[in-house]
Amino acid sequence: MRRSPLPTVLAPLVALALLAAVPAPASAAAAPRSVPAAAGVTAPAPTVDAAEAEVTALGLEFERTTAELTAGTVRYEAGEAELADTQSRAVQARSTAEEALAAAAAARVRLGRVVNAAYRSPRPERVTLALVALPGQLGEAAFGDAALDHVRGNQQEVLHEATAEGVRAQALKAEADQLEVQATAEAADLQAQLAALQSEAAATQVRLEAAAARLQAARAAEQARLAAVEAAARVAAGTASLADASGGGALCTGTSTVGFPNGFLPAEALCPLSVGNGHRLRADAAKAFNALAAAHPVCVTDSYRSYGAQVDVYGRKPGLAAIPGTSNHGLGLAVDFCGGVESFGTPAYLWMKANAPTYGFVHPAWAEPGSGRPEPWHWEFAG
Repeated sequence: MRRSPLPTVLAPLVALALLAAVPAPASAAAAPRSVPAAAGVTAPAPTVDAAEAEVTALGLEFERTTAELTAGTVRYEAGEAELADTQSRAVQARSTAEEALAAAAAARVRLGRVVNAAYRSPRPERVTLALVALPGQLGEAAFGDAALDHVRGNQQEVLHEATAEGVRAQALKAEADQLEVQATAEAADLQAQLAALQSEAAATQVRLEAAAARLQAARAAEQARLAAVEAAARVAAGTASLADASGGGALCTGTSTVGFPNGFLPAEALCPLSVGNGHRLRADAAKAFNALAAAHPVCVTDSYRSYGAQVDVYGRKPGLAAIPGTSNHGLGLAVDFCGGVESFGTPAYLWMKANAPTYGFVHPAWAEPGSGRPEPWHWEFAG
């Protein structure tokens, strides 16, 4: 599920290797590319050369789009980190502002108590004290007056504290408001980026799938032409129409995947896994998997993933799923396991760690514990 390194060379995507699986007999080498039609009319068939040229050209566009999706995803992930930082700063500023407001409120409460105490027990001026106080009360009165002066001094300090905390709280609140506006803008920008990435991936999928369909049609027409030429050659040589002796055994050997883009492997290049449920891998990977499955019970949630499936997963989990066109699932080499393997440290996972390499399957470093995106379930065929 995690992205694999971006392929450096994807073109030519479908070259003459596509025809290698259908060798033409020597007698047909110079035959025109046409399909025999009724009443002696020869109708032109879709040419494989033209289809290959189109897919090769689109393959170059596929490479460009994959590079753009990679760069866009990097920007998207950076934007996610920036948004998280902005949101964290906004929360912190809001929390600190609330603390400052609480401190200002507490200071005002203390100030109110000081003022209330002074109002309830006023002290006369010093001259009045000297004139009216009894000799035994003069010292006590003077001490009380000095204490009141001290309280008045504290009153100014408390007032200053309350004012300063109030000003700080307002500044922090304004900062939090600004950060929240910034976070909202960043989130909207990320949504726009995501929509653009999804749109680009989907558009590439449509173009490549259409080109691949045209290529398949051209290949089918070419195979029909070669079969007709062979049949005609046998009749001309006076031999009987021989039955196909391929046998169709249960062993799947697959066809070459050379030249096919990631996620566009032909069905005949893939072989079924013994666990069933329609899971498939490249022929050599499937053979190794089936040997592993025969040695130890396993279950699978994902295997070969077409380009369209990669686009779908990427659209739902950008930054987590592989960028379309870069996943080892699209090469028929990756398997996502279940049955306990999906959790680190379980007996099933530990068995895989100890034994899977014997069958050619490894757990990639990027999926290990402590990595950016640990995925215990994801294993890849390394041969």
